[in-house]
Amino acid sequence: MKQLLDLYQDILDNGETKDDRTGVGSIQVFGRQLRFDLSKNFPMVTTRTVNFKSVLAELLWLISGSTDTRILNEQGVHIWDAWAVDQEAIDEVKDKMTKHLKSIQVTGSEPTELNWEPMTQMIQDRLGSIGPIYGPNWRKWQTPSHTSIDQLANVIEEIKTNSGSRRLVVSAWNPAVLPSDKMAPKKNAAIGLGALAPCHALFQFHVRTDKEGVKRLDCQLYQRSADVVLGSTFNIPSYSLLTMMIAKICGLEPGEFVYTIGNAHIYLNHVEGVKEQLTRKPLCEPTVRINTTEQNKDNIDGFKFEDFTLYGYTALPPIKYTRAV
Repeated sequence: MKQLLDLYQDILDNGETKDDRTGVGSIQVFGRQLRFDLSKNFPMVTTRTVNFKSVLAELLWLISGSTDTRILNEQGVHIWDAWAVDQEAIDEVKDKMTKHLKSIQVTGSEPTELNWEPMTQMIQDRLGSIGPIYGPNWRKWQTPSHTSIDQLANVIEEIKTNSGSRRLVVSAWNPAVLPSDKMAPKKNAAIGLGALAPCHALFQFHVRTDKEGVKRLDCQLYQRSADVVLGSTFNIPSYSLLTMMIAKICGLEPGEFVYTIGNAHIYLNHVEGVKEQLTRKPLCEPTVRINTTEQNKDNIDGFKFEDFTLYGYTALPPIKYTRAV
């Protein structure tokens, strides 16, 4: 993906060094866009090895609406573990909640036996969760009337029945569940907020007919914040796959994936690895085949891992990058 390497060079040449939430520091630029023609090949980084299995497993997990990282762990995928609720976070939240509830009992009144079990069990049930960042907002957006909206299913139906719509949008940006900057990610998720604010915040589809008369599905992602070294190398193939899956369900051919970034950054502890990666020449990009089955032919929830085959992926050796948490 030469486009991504060009973005790396752009950030090194034109970026501003700033402190950030992680404490690592990063070099940042604002407002960048990359475009990928999915009718030609599949955009995967080849100047270092990227694990396609992890990309696909995460995407299917997001589509399912889950927040439970233990499902990913069972497949050998650990990309979200650093932000997932652990027992230490649960115990700390329970302790603070108990102290707070005791403190608000009426002074001078007889001690009352409060039943905290339902609330503490609800917190305990969040073990392994990253909170409502992506999946729940895509599939179960909560409304004031206590119903939920399946944005992804609604958009797919709209593509099928009203393909000229300009409202083919799925949003993960839900202000009601954004995390507090004053708490660690795991503690945010333990109290039911997102561990992180959504980075890939909104995506929109567009149906068009190309010059050969082929109807194609395009997708544009707006990513408010992109760790272009570790994040973008997953986000680009992930949303490309999602576009291909929805195109298949809707009887369309995949078109273009447009990747729009707000804050594009390279963490300071990634700079040396990026410089090494920029010395490497990109190899030929692979292709992906998605097999149609009775389960997935018209159902986004019907896709399974074995339905996908990556062809011709050859990549240069890994470069060790440390994730900024």
